[in-house]
Amino acid sequence: MTLISRLTNHLKAYQQKLDNDKALLGLGRWAYTFPQKEFESGTCELAKEISASVKELENPELINSELVEKVRTLFFEVIPTTCSKETRTDLYQLLSENKTLQNILDEDVAAYRRAKVDDTTLVSDKDHQLERRIAKAKLAFKLGFRGELAGTGMGGATFLYGVNQKRLGVFKVTKEHQSHWKNFHDGPLSYVMHNQAYYVSSKKEAAVQAEEAAYLVSSRAGFGDLVPPTKVVDLGGVTGSFQLVADKTTGEEVIEFSGIVESFESRDTYTAEEIQMFQFFAVFDYLINNLDRHDRNWLVEYSKEGGEVRLHKIHAIDHDRAFVHTTPSSRRGLRSHYRWKKLKIAKEPMTVETKDFISANLGQEQLLGVLTTVMQSIEGFMSPEMVEKMSEKVAILQKMVTLDDVSLEDLGNIRTDDEIKGFLGT
Repeated sequence: MTLISRLTNHLKAYQQKLDNDKALLGLGRWAYTFPQKEFESGTCELAKEISASVKELENPELINSELVEKVRTLFFEVIPTTCSKETRTDLYQLLSENKTLQNILDEDVAAYRRAKVDDTTLVSDKDHQLERRIAKAKLAFKLGFRGELAGTGMGGATFLYGVNQKRLGVFKVTKEHQSHWKNFHDGPLSYVMHNQAYYVSSKKEAAVQAEEAAYLVSSRAGFGDLVPPTKVVDLGGVTGSFQLVADKTTGEEVIEFSGIVESFESRDTYTAEEIQMFQFFAVFDYLINNLDRHDRNWLVEYSKEGGEVRLHKIHAIDHDRAFVHTTPSSRRGLRSHYRWKKLKIAKEPMTVETKDFISANLGQEQLLGVLTTVMQSIEGFMSPEMVEKMSEKVAILQKMVTLDDVSLEDLGNIRTDDEIKGFLGT
């Protein structure tokens, strides 16, 4: 019997199992004994034969669309639901080593790979890399991969992995898929306590849209790769933001700033590069009205030189509490609002480079261009109130560059409605 015939018969046996499971109002499974061990063994043999056949394209019949659908049914439906964890691990390892089979299983993965081959500049293109990894995450999701919890916050972020078990990105879900406690905290409780959620949009997709908006502002307003590429996607029927993992480019490793804050604060002086890096980061945070920048939601690449911690790069993450529609009238409930202002490095005077950057990139006209991109990319996210509050921050930044001996600590302390109006004289 040919491989095609055996695959067809195997899928018929799987369908018979499904039919019997549903029969007699779900009691059919008790009347029908499914040969689990034999079926799993047959599944494993078929998957291995298919992998071997397509790896060298020895079987041209696999190009047949009907057969492709059968192969997808085997990997997307049969293996995740009928095979043990050990068997799935073995088969996914097999799949991770066979890109031809991955391409057959998912047309999007294949298309992005072909594009990368046809245009080698796409290898380093961050937006294309984002799309490639989203496609790989969707493939892994269809195979039964569900990721693992990332961090300790209430946001419920999940690390997603590819079939090769390499981390692809971070996925955050919209409100309807969050915990009851977070929904209560961000709903009724926020209106009682005026915590962070009180000042940002309550729309169900607003938090994940803010993650993408922060990336667009970062990349379009001249902050470069400060925020890892991020996009709102649908994954298995669940909407959320997908953000690339911050990969190490220099230094020892990428960790939360909280992991080195004590060592960093123990220093008496900072390098010009560290000061400049920090100031760009803080200006960005101020611009997007981020209410939740505590020490665990920005990542750093660092090294230890002479026993001292030195920063090499900052990755800004977690922006679901940015883009306020109402300026806080007090500091109550906002302990994480521009937390960086308490650092020693925040007391350093604003550099000429920072002032020049603000003057050149963060005027009202430039802001309008950036926000037009955000509104075109994320329909329904930016409200007139959000635009007004960002415009207000631009006015503050533009006035800051005209002053002498101002620091990022000074900037971070202009937070409440009264403080903002007092500084602008409005």
